[in-house]
Amino acid sequence: RGGNVGNCFKILLESLINYNDIQKISEILDEIEKTGFIPNYYSYQRFGVKRPITHVAGMGVLCGSYENALRAIVTGDPYADPSIDLVERCSEIITKGPAWMNIERIVCRKYIETRDPEKAVKSLPENYLELYISALLSYIFNLYLSLRWRDYGLSLEPARGEVLLRSRVHGVKIPGVRISISTGGEPSYVVIEALGRYGIKDCKPRTGGSITRSLVLPIDFKNRREILEFCLDSGGYATNLLREVFKEYTPVLLSPDLNLGSCYH
Repeated sequence: RGGNVGNCFKILLESLINYNDIQKISEILDEIEKTGFIPNYYSYQRFGVKRPITHVAGMGVLCGSYENALRAIVTGDPYADPSIDLVERCSEIITKGPAWMNIERIVCRKYIETRDPEKAVKSLPENYLELYISALLSYIFNLYLSLRWRDYGLSLEPARGEVLLRSRVHGVKIPGVRISISTGGEPSYVVIEALGRYGIKDCKPRTGGSITRSLVLPIDFKNRREILEFCLDSGGYATNLLREVFKEYTPVLLSPDLNLGSCYH
């Protein structure tokens, strides 16, 4: 663990594109190659593609808002309607839910027994709760990167409060940031904004944690014909490159016209 320098990818383009889009895709790849890096978001798979909504559950655990966490886990909806009857929903999950809903069953059985959201959420194994907090940190990092991109643009120069890291694949220095959740103090502005998006206010963090991650990833293409071939530092997502190429709304790269990362969360 920790010994992986990076990962190399070979993506077959023919299965992904309509040949009418080749010119547009080529222009986007030209711009990315000219710039020399891509934004280093945590991609969707970091948070799961369906349920539970890991980072929202993490917000509830962090702030002691266990009913929010329980609703996110049980309903699979980050903006779950507070009028939803959790007892009724849990009863349905226990009796009719598919076999893969093991997490939901654990919390639902405890909630049916105690009617206590905190006891229900804390009945999960510790590694699940740690996963939710880790996902929250990843979400906050994504939000920070979008706000930073919007307000200051992206470059290889660190902004105030950021750090310089080194790409182990390409050997160049790149800007990074440390995202932390400290106990006993007020959360940072980006933590407050992240929590506010899901209706959580006046949060006093009940646990700590931090991540340090580069804001951009250097990239060059070893092949761009039928196969798109490139390497990224460890922790980088090939799906981020595909997002820049195939997303419906593509702003001018490195411009402030970002719509907060094209509504990327």
